[in-house]
Order: sequence, then structure tokens, then C-alpha cells
Amino acid sequence: MSEITYRAAAPNDYEKTIGLTSKYINDEPEYLEYMRSIHDALGESSLGVLAFDGDKIVGAAFVEKGPHLTGNRTDFFDEIKKDFDDEEIWSGAIVVVDKDYRKKKIGAAMQLRVQEAIIKAGGKHLLLEIWVHPDGIAPSDGTVHLAPSYTEYGTVKNFYDIPALAGHVCQICGPHCKCSARISLLHLDGGADTAMDISYRRIRKDDFDKSVVLAKKMINSEDAFGEVIRELHEHIGGGVEGTIALNGLGDAVGLMYCVRGMELTGNRTDYFERIKNDIGGDKIWTGRLIVVDSKYQGRKISRVLNERAFSTLRGMGVKHLLVEIWVRPDGYMPGVSGLHIAPSFTDYGDVKRFYAEIPGSDRHVCPVCGEDCKCSAKIAVMHLCEKE
Repeated sequence: MSEITYRAAAPNDYEKTIGLTSKYINDEPEYLEYMRSIHDALGESSLGVLAFDGDKIVGAAFVEKGPHLTGNRTDFFDEIKKDFDDEEIWSGAIVVVDKDYRKKKIGAAMQLRVQEAIIKAGGKHLLLEIWVHPDGIAPSDGTVHLAPSYTEYGTVKNFYDIPALAGHVCQICGPHCKCSARISLLHLDGGADTAMDISYRRIRKDDFDKSVVLAKKMINSEDAFGEVIRELHEHIGGGVEGTIALNGLGDAVGLMYCVRGMELTGNRTDYFERIKNDIGGDKIWTGRLIVVDSKYQGRKISRVLNERAFSTLRGMGVKHLLVEIWVRPDGYMPGVSGLHIAPSFTDYGDVKRFYAEIPGSDRHVCPVCGEDCKCSAKIAVMHLCEKE
């Protein structure tokens, strides 16, 4: 493979694009006509970037001006228009990379170039419809983190089971598609909170009040959970380390706590034994809690919290961090991107209905499911240092 090159798509690139997209996405007449219309409108109401290995096309990314979603979901358009100007929104039309060239960041490179083109065209936002497989895998999920910030509008189950796609055979499910779609609006100019600066520092014991307000708002409003936060604060500097993110008003908008040793909700000691067998006597801590205010999500706050925690722990000689990542019923994992910040990690698998199986869980009301919690948990150990 030679060096990958990128250039803007032109109307006469239609055959090249179709040769790639038909193989991986759709080769039906309606789709071919749709792609023809996009190519014909390039430079006016559509933009595109192509990736090449020599003369071979290996990637394509196109966007259209205005809000567009499969099936013309105007319910989302109405919600988005409450906050953002219709004229400033572009929408992702297609992103595809040849299967032999995946995991080489070609998709990310095309997306960044597309975002630059949108900004030059006067656009400020990019509406994305992210395909979510029935098993929860979302191949393009990392795309949202390429923008300065984003607003998530939720995941819609069976999104493609609509009359407009009747007869279409899904690559994953076959003729009866059970795939979902996650709707996100990327803010290419920094988003709506550009005037709200975020600062970070080590959590202090006197941060308890602002910390518990955020944690109870976003995770669990029970008084008992507040006591968990209080106990963490009482041991800061003595087996507990933490970082807090503050907005310009001094409010807590992000928190991360790490504790010495291994802890999991419900004290799952079966995992402790497995992990000990793998890492021996190396120092291990646990990521006890990480939370970011929903209004500030998409601004890479969790990434900074993780990076600061890793730096602190490495300085203390800690080599591993055990994490329990919340998995919503639709497969979305708010904290999964943190795994990839570490040099490497070991995945111990997803545990279905992890929180429903814990004694006393019937008293807890899940913020996503309600009283009947169907959430799972991914158990992983992040290795904070490169293997020797």
C-alpha cells in the first residue's frame, strides 16, 4: 500500500464512487440515482472527499446542505431547529472505506476534510445518522469526537424498518432489519458553549457539595449514593484520587474518581480472581466513577479527566486501572472511548443485566430503563504503561 491521498470529489467521479459504494452499501436503482444527484450538486448543495491508494479509490465521504435523515424524520428536524439555524446545518450523506483499508484512520481523515469544507461553505453544524448494529456496534461512533463538540439526540431502535426501505436487504440482518441509528449534531464552530471555559484541577474534600449535585443529577439521586460520594471525598489523598472539571461559573461539570485496589458494583470477586491471575502483583486501582454533565458532553471533558487520572496514577507507580463501563440497553457505552486513551487494555466481556442482579437493585431507578433495569456492564483493565 502506497501513501493515501485525498482530494475533493467532482461530478465526473460518479463512476468511481459508485464502484466503491455499491459494493459495500447499496446497489439498488434508487440509491444509484441518489448518488447521481449528490454528484451533480457538488459545489452547490453537496460536498465530497475521496481517498486514493495510487489510482484506486479506497474511501468516499459526502455531505448535503440542510438537515437530512433516512425516512425524512421531521420530528428530529423540529427539535434541532429549536436551537440551530437550518441554513447552518449540513448532513452526512455517506462514508465508506474499502474493507482492505479499514482501521487506518482513512474515515477520520475524510471526515476532518469534509468538516473543513463545510466551514468554508459557511456551515456550522453537521447532522450525523450513525448506524448501530443489533449487537450495539456502531462503526462510525468515533466520528462525533472529531468535532469540537456535539449534541446527541438519542438512539432510535429499528430506525431502518420503514416503508421507504421496503425490499432492501440489510447487510447485517437480512431482509428484516433490526438496526438502530444514533442521531448527533456536530458543532464545527465549537458549539453553543464557547464562552463557557472549562478548567481542571485535583478534587478537594471541600468540593463535596458541588460534586454530589452533579453525580446525583446524572447517575443516581438516592441519598445513599450521596453517602458514597461523601466517603470518596473523606479519603481523597489517602487511597482516593480525583479530578474535577469546572465551568466558568465554578460549577462542577465533570468528575472522575479512582480508588486503590479493585472494586466493582456488587463486589464481583469472580473478576478479581481472574484479573489477579493475569497481572500478578502489579499495582492496580479502580476507576470508581466518571461523569460529565449532559449539557457539556461532546467537549472531550471525559478524555481530559482520563488523561489527568492516568498521569497522576503513573506518578504513583500504578500500572493498571480496572473500569466498569455502563452499557445501555441500546448498546451505547458513554465511557467506552476512555479505553482507547490508555496504551492498551484487556476486555473481560460484557455482563448482561449487570445492575439488575445486584441485591437491593430493586430500590434503584435506572435513569434510562426506569425500575426494570436492563443495562449491562463491560469489565476491562486499562494498562497505563507500555508492556516491557
